[in-house]
Order: sequence, then C-alpha cells, then structure tokens
Amino acid sequence: AVAVTPDGQQIISGSDDGTIRIWDRQNGTEQTTLTGHTRTVLAVAVTPDGQQIISGSGDGTIRIWDRQNGTEQTTLTGHTRTVLAVAVTPDGQQIISGSGDGTIRIWDRQNGTEQTTLTGHTDWVRAVAVTPDG
Repeated sequence: AVAVTPDGQQIISGSDDGTIRIWDRQNGTEQTTLTGHTRTVLAVAVTPDGQQIISGSGDGTIRIWDRQNGTEQTTLTGHTRTVLAVAVTPDGQQIISGSGDGTIRIWDRQNGTEQTTLTGHTDWVRAVAVTPDG
C-alpha cells in the first residue's frame, strides 16, 4: 500500500510485516516506522490536511495515526475480515473502508463511530474511492 502526503514531501507505505513507514520523498530515507497492526497493512491514506495517516490491515482494523509524532490515535473495529481499502473524504470528516467481509463502511473520523454499512457484495471489496465533491 502506498500514499503520498498532500504536500508531496513524504511517501507512506504499508507492508506485509505489519508496519507503516514514512519516507522522505526527496532523498528516500525512512523517517518513521509505525507499529501496531498485527498483520499485513494492505491500505494507507492521508487526510487532506496531512495531519493523520489512515491504515487498514489483515487484522481487520483501521487505525488512525498522528503523522507528526507517529502515535496511534484511534482503532476502528467493525469489519470481520481483512481491511483491503481505505479512503478519506475531501473534507476529512469521513473514512471509507472496504473489506474481505464484503462490506463498505463509512466512519466518522473525529469520533471513530461507524455511520453506515453498505452490504450486497458476496466477496471481497478491494477498492474504495470518493468523488472530488465528497
């Protein structure tokens, strides 16, 4: 999984080793390693303001991280299988996730509550996207 910060200065990557790494785009050096997921990190996104990193994992969780200090702020639970995709709305208020449980879930980013669950898929949801107008 890979994402680029809104300012274009950092690359965020997720790995099979369960870590998220923050890289300096200019010189390629690793700046920070985020640990907390217990399985593969399959999805990463950065909030529009660049302050938080969102990650989804084979452990079934979505985690919200402070980009500046690398601390985990919140863990979102509700999916019953691997989280394969995450996206953030342009206003930064909602997180969208897709999972191996066949659901798409919409979360309130500020308080971590699940707002909506979209059902109907009979297999894995591997990608999610948000329109520019949210």
